[in-house]
Amino acid sequence: MENRMTFPETSAALRTDKSFGVMVDEDHHLGPSPFSTLSIGMVTNFPIDYMHLSCLGVMRKLMYLWIRGQRQTAIGTLATRNLSEGLISLRNQVPVEFTRKPRKVSDLDRWKATELRQFMLYTGPVCLRGILSDTLYSNFMLFSVGMFILLSPDLCSKYHQYAGELLQMFVENVAKLFGQHTLSYNVHATVHLAEEVRLHGCLDNVSGFVFENYLGKLKKLIRTPNAPLQQVVKRLSERYLTVSNISVEEMQKEHHDGPLPSNFGPCLQFREYHQKQFKVVVNQKDNCVLVGDSVVLVRNFAKKDGECFVVYQKFKKLQPFYTYPVASDAFGVYSVSHLESGMRFASVTDIKKKCILLHLGGNSVAFPLLHIRQDS
Repeated sequence: MENRMTFPETSAALRTDKSFGVMVDEDHHLGPSPFSTLSIGMVTNFPIDYMHLSCLGVMRKLMYLWIRGQRQTAIGTLATRNLSEGLISLRNQVPVEFTRKPRKVSDLDRWKATELRQFMLYTGPVCLRGILSDTLYSNFMLFSVGMFILLSPDLCSKYHQYAGELLQMFVENVAKLFGQHTLSYNVHATVHLAEEVRLHGCLDNVSGFVFENYLGKLKKLIRTPNAPLQQVVKRLSERYLTVSNISVEEMQKEHHDGPLPSNFGPCLQFREYHQKQFKVVVNQKDNCVLVGDSVVLVRNFAKKDGECFVVYQKFKKLQPFYTYPVASDAFGVYSVSHLESGMRFASVTDIKKKCILLHLGGNSVAFPLLHIRQDS
């Protein structure tokens, strides 16, 4: 359509390893694949990479349609500027786990996959509210919530089928809102992501992010332009032969400034708590966590009688941030308010997850982080 290859069907019978092997769909095959002689599933063992499909593909396409699309769906110059200002205001609220901070929409052509993922899951739902029309925002939320479920190790196994239904609705709505010609391969293949999760688990299990991230580490191993491959092999060999006996303390950066709960008694105090998946720091962007079922702000860490504690203030009021397509509290996403004045404490083992806490337009929204640190 309009000189573009489109894929409008969202409920066709799926190919299987068996049907591919015997080439049931003659129009799909030019001949036997060289890989077909190997003992691998020609369908099931070639998973879809959401980094290219959903982030660099669908999310960027949606933003182009909103900003540069046709008159009936474009948001306009003023709304685009407001969106950029909202994103910039969140720069100092993004935790250390994110390698990049939000930037202006005018830089969209240069946004990396991590920036588009950040927008898709966290900053987009906050910044787009009041910018997009209700219809466009609701359709974006079908996409965002569906991807949030499929990228959550805790949610994907139980809710992947529901996420698949949300994403199918999203794709069908894209055709109605923006035209059938927008149903490119990336947009269409979104309906298959839930099946990938059923086969392989959380989408990050089969994504290209880990390989893209490691490219930067490989580049740092090269010191001269001559013989780059040999340099990489040597540096990696040296790294594997080196055995480190240095143990990293969970608590770091000792201090004496408090605060502490009343009657807590003498103890050692620390500003940071490190574990494999995240780092909590006593500052405004890295101190929001889930303790049990409560969203809290960490104010201190303490060590007493060999046990480690987190000192925190609790938000008294938690409400769903969104109610469409489902109430967000079902997935641990809350609009938070009314911070307690007093200090509480608990064992650091009670910290379930780190959150990203975003303040915009009088709202404070906490999202549990889905991806882990990539610096190990």
